[in-house]
Formats: sequence, C-alpha cells, structure tokens
Amino acid sequence: MGEQVHRVLHLSTEKGWRGGERQVKLLTNGLLSRGIEIRVACPPDSELFHDRAEANVAIPWRVRSEFDPVAVANLISHVRRFRPQLIHAHTSHAHSIAWLAARFVGLPVVVSRRVDFPIAGNWAARWKYLSSSVWFIAISEGVRNVLLGGGVDPHRVTVVHSGVDLDRYPFRSGGRDHAEAAKWGVQPHEYLLINVAALTDHKDQSTLLRAAAELRRIRDDWRLVIAGEGELRAHLERLVAELELGSKVCFAGYVRNLAPLYRAADLFVLSSHLEGLCTSLLDAMLAGVPVIATRTGGVPEVVEDGRTGRLVPPRDPVVLAQTIAELLDRRELRHTYAHNAREKVEREFSAEQMVEGTLCFYAHVLEQWKSSP
Repeated sequence: MGEQVHRVLHLSTEKGWRGGERQVKLLTNGLLSRGIEIRVACPPDSELFHDRAEANVAIPWRVRSEFDPVAVANLISHVRRFRPQLIHAHTSHAHSIAWLAARFVGLPVVVSRRVDFPIAGNWAARWKYLSSSVWFIAISEGVRNVLLGGGVDPHRVTVVHSGVDLDRYPFRSGGRDHAEAAKWGVQPHEYLLINVAALTDHKDQSTLLRAAAELRRIRDDWRLVIAGEGELRAHLERLVAELELGSKVCFAGYVRNLAPLYRAADLFVLSSHLEGLCTSLLDAMLAGVPVIATRTGGVPEVVEDGRTGRLVPPRDPVVLAQTIAELLDRRELRHTYAHNAREKVEREFSAEQMVEGTLCFYAHVLEQWKSSP
C-alpha cells in the first residue's frame, strides 16, 4: 500500500480546449470528490483556467517558452505556498518546467503523456525524460511503447487509459436522428460521415479527404462533416477544392456541443497517422456511432477490428474509402459494432477508472520517492 495522497498541484500550458484539457477536468473533479486538495496552474487566458476557476482551484500561471525561467520561479512560489506532495504536468512545456522546478523544491513529478510522437534526441529531451524525479502516465500501451523506446525506465511508466463521462452521451438504440442530419444538408437517402479532431498533421485529414475523393468514385450518397479547428484548415480547404469535393465536405469548426452531431452521424471516421488514444473516438462509441479508425498508437486498444469497429492502415486512402463503402452497405453490422463498442467503453474507459488508476500511481510514486536515496 503506497503513501496516502491528499494534495496535488496540476500544471497545463495549453490555451485551447481539446481532449487533454477535458481529461484534466475529469481527473481533478474526481480527485476533489474524493476529498483530495488540488490546484490547477495554467494560463489565465486559457479555457482550462476559466473552467477550473468555477471549481475555485485555478491558479494563474503564464509560460512563454519551454524553459521559461520566470515560469519556473513562479512555479516554485506556487509550490511553496500550496505545499503539494507531488506535481502533475499535463503538457510538454509543463513537463519541462516542472522538471526544472523539482530540483529546487524536492518533489516528484508525474507527467501525463498523451501522444505517441517519438521522443526527441536532443540533450534537453534526454534529461527531462530520463530524470530520476519524473514518472509517466501513458494513456495507452502505444504511448508506453514510445516512452520505453526513448529510453525511459519501464518502472517509471504506467498505463492509465483516458476516460470519459459515461453519462455524457446517451446510447442511441436505433439509427441516426434524421432531423439533426438534415441540419448539415444531408438528404434522407444520404449517409453522414463525421470526423471530430483538431486540424493538425497527426490527425491527417488530408488522407481522409483523399479517401472521400476515392469514395465518390464508388458511391455518391454521403456527406462528410469535419468538426475541429487548427493550423491546417486553409490547407485542407484548398485540398477540398483540388479534389473537387465541393459541398460534399463541410468544415464545422470547433463544436462545443457534439451530442447533436453524434446523433446525426452514420459513421465516425478517424484518419490519424499518430494517435495516443483519442477521446473523440471514445465519445462516438459511447454515443452509439459506428467507427472506422486507423491502426496506429493506442487506437487498437479501443477499436477491436471486426468487433467494435473497423481498423485500416494509416495513410491509405484507397483502403479507407473501400472500408467506408463496405460498412455503409451493412446496417446490421454497424449496429452490432455500435453495441459492442458501447460495452467496451463502459467496461474499460470510464472516467472513474481513470481517476482510480491515477490515484494508485500517485501512491506508488510517493512510496518510491520516499524510499529513494
């Protein structure tokens, strides 16, 4: 039995609101409900700050660069005032600054690693990943394998899957909501395909759009809605024009309330070539939307090919298009996948399981820290 945890300082440097920020919210809410005192230090102009301020746990903390000395000094001040037992960093820059500060405050650092990008080979990355004061929570076995491949001690890494609020999206027992689909311009005879992801390189909507062009050669009874914002939007809009997809594709931007879109959808399609786990995928499965996803990172831990959905190779638009076309023709199979997927999320990916797994690791880290020389 590890040491009891009663006070934790969380760090984030992200200003937007994506899956990682929702995980911070779910985790800190779960810790608070268990009587654990927490603070969340994050940029005062961030979505996370405004959200956690409503719970009276937000601390303003500005970070201008990965090794910002002012941010390090401010973090040390926060630690000395709050007196946490450990620091939990939720972003790469937060990891760097927590690692530097830990040398002055004598606390262990837990880092949530949510991406399966390879660890950089420069000296700074080596130091912060191989430090004896840092432990890692990988959100999937895929992410854990990347950390081990980068030289991280396996005894310093655990897997705690991202979790979702099981009450957030009620399971739809029937087909889609035609009225909601019509709001996206979908005709009764057409299918609605959706992708919910930031418009970034690793989410690879370029492959999705090329698959859409291939799919149009096979069948024309569908529309695609991409919900998300990011630096590649202009590039992707140009690609839609080049592929002559026109009104077949809609960029919806950031959609705060996704429930109506999930009710309207016939298929959720994830095209990432790198992916830690993907909570949007979990949400779709929870809501009863059949899924097709790429076999990369932690995705195969969520999607069991031929049971809870379909898996395809990353960066292969032809196979992706063929798989979409095949599944659109098999309504009963889509319903079977949807039911199996909901059961899997309920069984393995709840927010409660994520909180409990994190707490167990905190206790383990504190025990190891206390016994270290």
